[in-house]
Amino acid sequence: MEGWIKLHRKTLDNPIVMKDSAHFAVWAYLLLNATHAEKQAIFKGKRIVLQPGQLITGCISISDKLKLNESKVRRVLNDFQNDGQIDRQTSNKNSLISILNWGLYQKSDGQNDGKNDRQQTDNRQTKSQKVTTNKNVFKQECKNERNSIYYPTNKLVGSSDIKKSDVPTLTETEALSAANDVSEKRGFPEELKKAFNRWVTYKYTRGDAFKNYYAVDKVGQAIESHSKDYAGRVNERSTNQVVKLIDYCITTNTKSVCWSQIYSI
Repeated sequence: MEGWIKLHRKTLDNPIVMKDSAHFAVWAYLLLNATHAEKQAIFKGKRIVLQPGQLITGCISISDKLKLNESKVRRVLNDFQNDGQIDRQTSNKNSLISILNWGLYQKSDGQNDGKNDRQQTDNRQTKSQKVTTNKNVFKQECKNERNSIYYPTNKLVGSSDIKKSDVPTLTETEALSAANDVSEKRGFPEELKKAFNRWVTYKYTRGDAFKNYYAVDKVGQAIESHSKDYAGRVNERSTNQVVKLIDYCITTNTKSVCWSQIYSI
C-alpha cells in the first residue's frame, strides 16, 4: 500500500486513542490500512465494495503486525467501538471495520495516493502561490469536516460527493426509521427500542430535529454503552436504568439525555 495519511494534532486530545501506547498503535494501524477509495473485497464469502475509511482485518493480523497480545488488541477494538470511533462487523475469520468519522481525519479528494504525492514534489510553486493554495486547502478541509455525514450503508459521504441541498434535516418519520435501524443493528431489546423511539418523538415535540442518520446513531451508541455491564454484555438492570433515565429526561424536559444521572434518579 502506497501513499500517506493525515494525522491531526487533535489526536493527542482523544482520551481513548491516547489511553496507552497500544491504543495509539492500533489506531494508527487502522488509519494506515483503511482504503481511500472504493475497492472490491471478499467478506463472509461475498464480494463487497469497501468504502473510504473501511478495512478488513482481524485481531491476529493486528497482533502479529504490532507485536501486541491478541487479547489486548481485542480490548482496544472494543474500546474504540464503544466510544463510537469505529463500527465493526465480525465473521469467523476477520472483521469489517469502518472508521466512522473518516471525513474528519482525511480529505475526500484522493490526495493520499502516491501519484498525487509525486506530483506535489515535481510541481514546485512560488512562495506566494503556496500561501494562497494552503489557505484554499484549509478552507476546503473545514468545509468537508462540517459536511461529512455517516449513513447506514457504512459509506461516508463528504462535501465533494453531495450538495448541502441534498442533505436536509431528517423529518420525524425519517428519524424514527433511523432509530429502528440503529436498534436493529445494535440488537436492542424491545424495551430499549421503545424508549429510543420515545426519545426521538420527544425531541421533535421540542422542535429539536436530527440533522442526519449519524446524529441518531450517536444516541444509539450512548444507549448501547450504558445498557451494558462491565463485561460488555447487555443486562436487565442496566437496561431498566437506561429506560428509566430516558423517561425521566422526557418528563423533566431536558435537551439531551443526562447520562451522568443514570444511577442517581
